[in-house]
Amino acid sequence: MLFTIELLNHSYWSDRESHLNMLWSKSLKQCQEQVEKKLNDLAHMVKTGQLVEDKETLHSKEIIRELKEIIADIDGHETEIYGYVWLNVKLIEDLANLKRLLILALNLSDKSKAN
Repeated sequence: MLFTIELLNHSYWSDRESHLNMLWSKSLKQCQEQVEKKLNDLAHMVKTGQLVEDKETLHSKEIIRELKEIIADIDGHETEIYGYVWLNVKLIEDLANLKRLLILALNLSDKSKAN
C-alpha cells in the first residue's frame, strides 16, 4: 500500500499538464478526500478498538465507478493520468481490504454485524 501511495505521488507530479488536469477533476478530489477519511477511520480503529460508522461506502463505490469510467475514456497518450486514476481505485480497494483484516484481527467482527 505504501508503494501505491509513492506511485500516486510520482504520477501526480510527473508532468505539469497532467498535474493541472488532475487538479481540476472533481472525481479525483472526492477520491483523495475518501482516502484521507478512510486512513483516519483506520487509525481511530487501531487506537481505540472501536469501529467508525462508515456511511460513505455507497459514495466510495460511486467514486470508484466514476474513476473506472475515466480510465475507459483515457487514450494511451495520457499515461500519467491513467496511472494516477488506476492507482486511486486500487488504493481505495486496498483500504477496504485492510479495514476488513483489522476488524478480524481486533476481533470486532461481532460489533460490525451489530452496526
